[in-house]
Parts: sequence; C-alpha cells; structure tokens
Amino acid sequence: MVDREIGVGIIGFGLGGRVFHAPFVSAVSGLRLAAIMQRTGDQAAKAFPAAEIARSFDALLANRAVELVVVTTPNATHFALAKQALEAGKHVVIESPSPRPARRRCSLANSPKAKGCWSFRFTTAAGTAIF
Repeated sequence: MVDREIGVGIIGFGLGGRVFHAPFVSAVSGLRLAAIMQRTGDQAAKAFPAAEIARSFDALLANRAVELVVVTTPNATHFALAKQALEAGKHVVIESPSPRPARRRCSLANSPKAKGCWSFRFTTAAGTAIF
C-alpha cells in the first residue's frame, strides 16, 4: 500500500503521451494522473476523464495537484519546457531524447531556480529512467 500518490501532469497528448505515459501513470500505484495538457481537442478528456485538461502549459504548472511533469512534446521544446517546470517547483521526466549537449541537461539540475527538484530522461526503447 502506498502512503501517498504523486500527482503527475503530462505535457502533450500525441503518441508518447497517449500511448506510453498516460497509461503507465494510470497503472502505477503511487502515481495519479492529475492533469494532461492538450491545447485542442477532447481525446485526453475522453480517455482519462478523471484528469484535469489544461489548455496551456502555464495552466498545467499552476495546478497544485501536479508535482511531477512529463514532457512528451517535440524534441526541440524539451529544454525550455523542462527548465520552466523545474523553476515552477515541479519534478520533470523528459521523453527521450533529452536536451543536447550534455551541459544543457546539467544546467537543468544545477539551476538555482530549480528549487531542489529533479529532472530525469525517460527512454521507452530501454524502458529505463536515466538521471
């Protein structure tokens, strides 16, 4: 039995969010799918009616139930979104590939505005989270 659940917000409801992350979060004890950011459409609401649907990244970050943000957007957006989420006090999982070069990844964790939060890269091919 889990003492508490971690509220998870997923940014993007394309292939990664829809097929991998949302079902995984929903199935894992100790995680709760608190919010999904889907700018338009109602696929997320239909698939996960208990999750709040955020129409903007700022709305998802403002959701106090979200402690962990999963970034499943196009690769070029990973760094900026992860940085903003960390600076908002959220932990972050970044869909592979993570920001390159490595110094950009390190700057996420070392940012004085990160407020003690962690950033991880998730790779579906290996099924592992890499710190």
